[in-house]
Amino acid sequence: MLESVSSSVQKKRKLLVLEDDPHIRGLIRASLEGVELVFVGVPTCAEARLVLQGQPDIAVILSDYRLPDGTGVDFLEYAKLQYPSATRILMTGAHFEDQNIVVEGVNKGEIFRFLPKPFSQEDLVNSVRQALEIYNLRSVNAKLLSKLTIDKAQTPLFGGDAVLAVEDIRDSGVGERLLSHAVRDAVHLCFEVVRRVDLPLYKHSLRVARLGMALADEIGLERETREKIGLASMLHDISLVGLPESLKNCQRDLEKIESPVERRKMEEHPNTSAEMAKIFPFPEVIDAIANHHEYLDASGYPRGHGGEKISLFNSIVSVADYYDEAASNDQDALQNVETRASSFFRSDAVRALTRLLRKGEFQFHHERVLLLAEIEPGMRLSTGIYTTTGMLVLKEGQVLSESLIQKLHQHNEQNTITQMIFVEADK
Repeated sequence: MLESVSSSVQKKRKLLVLEDDPHIRGLIRASLEGVELVFVGVPTCAEARLVLQGQPDIAVILSDYRLPDGTGVDFLEYAKLQYPSATRILMTGAHFEDQNIVVEGVNKGEIFRFLPKPFSQEDLVNSVRQALEIYNLRSVNAKLLSKLTIDKAQTPLFGGDAVLAVEDIRDSGVGERLLSHAVRDAVHLCFEVVRRVDLPLYKHSLRVARLGMALADEIGLERETREKIGLASMLHDISLVGLPESLKNCQRDLEKIESPVERRKMEEHPNTSAEMAKIFPFPEVIDAIANHHEYLDASGYPRGHGGEKISLFNSIVSVADYYDEAASNDQDALQNVETRASSFFRSDAVRALTRLLRKGEFQFHHERVLLLAEIEPGMRLSTGIYTTTGMLVLKEGQVLSESLIQKLHQHNEQNTITQMIFVEADK
């Protein structure tokens, strides 16, 4: 039996919930009352297929695994063909431990997230909100793609110091609009979603972009090349959004990943990120993303390329990425990079990094990641603090005082703050 809402809200985007237990279905509906989605609930795969045939604007699909007339994976595979832009979530019970189900869900249904039962209301709401943000990004980018026309000679990707961060691009002066509206909006929208869904990856991408462009300046590359290095650096790990930090931390040692499926996903992430970045018509950007884990000695992945196939452009992105990861875990990250200069990276890229850092002109600020309960007066935020609905509570750069921390705790009681909080490491 189809459960929906009144016709007065039919124009909103919809959440399709496939769950045969009416009690659970009702709890899901009640938990998501504050989410801007129209609830459509059904108990069987057959009824869910009818919904897909007659209901436009399906944004998120939430399905149980075990159903009276099939499995959630089979239905989500069908839904992927009917509504490829809809974000898909699979609810699982004890059988979540069955690795075959996880593999099947990833391969057949391209699941955005697995939601193990019993789940909390907070986990449910956050998962659906993030799924809606992914859907909104896809929808807007699809519209932008139809308008995307770039004159490479007259429309560089990033202008002036605006490339220091996506926010700078968004807030740059009207008089220096070097980035076409379509491309600028696509980049900003993409990383606004990344910021909300995967803040550590967002910060890593910004740092790599800043360092990559500083290296381009140090070497004396043309402005257009510098800007493209910035774009490649921003997008190099875009396909890793939402993956556990424990998995991302194994990029330099894939053998630490026990699951063959997860290892294959990590090994292929340069290719996947490159595919996602093909909305931008810059072959060198796509090539750098696809090869940012390839090294001179052919020991990298996914192809094992080496030698002449590693361009200076590619090596700059690779060096910046490697240095940022090393600096997060190593007291002497520069020496770590220098010892790999002959086997991993082009010497001109490494020499530029050495000059840049030893001159002291490039300040590479790293962050500590804290919980709300761990912040103290005197700390400076290196990322703004937002509610789960995306409302800014405190802006980036704010120095925390006792009164501000008290207000944060009070705000958290009314509108939960679930994000990790980044503060400057030297504070």
